[in-house]
Amino acid sequence: MAEYFVWDKSKLTVSVDAMDREHQGLIAIMNKLHERHVSGAPISEVEAALNELGAATTAHFANEERHMESIGYPGLVSHRLIHQDLLKSFKQHATDFRAKRKLEDEFFRFLRNWLVAHIQGIDRKYGAHQKLNKSA
Repeated sequence: MAEYFVWDKSKLTVSVDAMDREHQGLIAIMNKLHERHVSGAPISEVEAALNELGAATTAHFANEERHMESIGYPGLVSHRLIHQDLLKSFKQHATDFRAKRKLEDEFFRFLRNWLVAHIQGIDRKYGAHQKLNKSA
């Protein structure tokens, strides 16, 4: 079965190795969750992958915010608010899953849009800031 989400360095790198590795890890968990969903795995396995993704996302956002703080990134405050909104949406999807005992296709659209839009539109800015300040 083809992976749900494929890492494409040319489109998704933020030029910060540690953050790129974490993004790749999130993608791997998303793929595991999607595979369990489409294969009809037991609810307990789907829920375990969902919980893993939630924990990894929370940890990644904290790591990313610490990194932005360490490089003096001026967009940290607004970036942190975006993370809070994304976590709120993720938690709502998780709550819906627990109530309905299934994941909706909308959840997977949310994940794909979140990751691509967030990395390409938001995260790359702190990578560019870091690169600019290293060369200055």
